[in-house]
Amino acid sequence: MDWDGIGTAAFFFASGAFGVGLTLLKAYSLNLKAKIERERIRAGDHGTDEILEELQTLTIQVHRLSERVDFTEKVVGSGQKPAAPAESPGP
Repeated sequence: MDWDGIGTAAFFFASGAFGVGLTLLKAYSLNLKAKIERERIRAGDHGTDEILEELQTLTIQVHRLSERVDFTEKVVGSGQKPAAPAESPGP
């Protein structure tokens, strides 16, 4: 019997089992985090103030972009050389 081969095989089997175990533990951890997040959202604890601030920022950006599109359409429609648009006040 060749004991060196058995020891090597046992080492690789054990390290493989350890790797599979870590992978399963990580998957379980991510699943548990997702469940906790879903429950937090259902409970209403999802940072309403942060969401409203981000929505307000996005609204301001969309308004500015809309003004730029309107200006560009006017310049292209009239065939004039573009002048610098007026700066809108910051948030």
